[in-house]
Amino acid sequence: MKKFQNLTKLPDGSFRSLKGYAGESIISGLAMYAGYMIYIQAWRDSKYDLILDHDGTLFRCSVKTTSTSSVNVTTGTRSGQQIQKDKVKPQLITRKDCDVVIVYSFNTNSTYVVPSSFIQAVKRDNISLNLLEPFKDKWKIFRCKIPNKLAPTQVQMRNLLKSKNIKINYKKKLDGIKFKAGENKKRIHLLHSYYSKQLE
Repeated sequence: MKKFQNLTKLPDGSFRSLKGYAGESIISGLAMYAGYMIYIQAWRDSKYDLILDHDGTLFRCSVKTTSTSSVNVTTGTRSGQQIQKDKVKPQLITRKDCDVVIVYSFNTNSTYVVPSSFIQAVKRDNISLNLLEPFKDKWKIFRCKIPNKLAPTQVQMRNLLKSKNIKINYKKKLDGIKFKAGENKKRIHLLHSYYSKQLE
């Protein structure tokens, strides 16, 4: 989509905001194409962007867009000249904010349907799309009724971390991911592997 991005030369802040709304419209259309009923928010500062209805079960969905190889998964940020940046305090999305984060990549025209429990567990403001690979175009996730129940419990996670029998292929799917100093690399790989198996 880059070939016709911002043809009208809008200011950067205004275009970022407009691109976000464009992403919401694209995701709404794709969700309806998949057969789900969609309800749009009436207040733009809501923690989530739309409600998805599958067979009477409602899901709070936050939509995030990206034109790079990673995506920002914080809440509380706004773009535009009217926003006072010093008063904005972005926070990582949690299960209290929404049930699912749906990411749309303008570069690849791909979607990533991610339970907010995964975002909360990984604890990264910016997440590489490589790390979200298990959730790529996984619109069927809503059929499990409660996507966040896919998350490992604290006990399961502790047992996974303690297990000596788990062999992790660090190069298989997470090439290109930069880990921060002090970040638990094994934990993130285990989360990636755990969700991958749940969504097979």
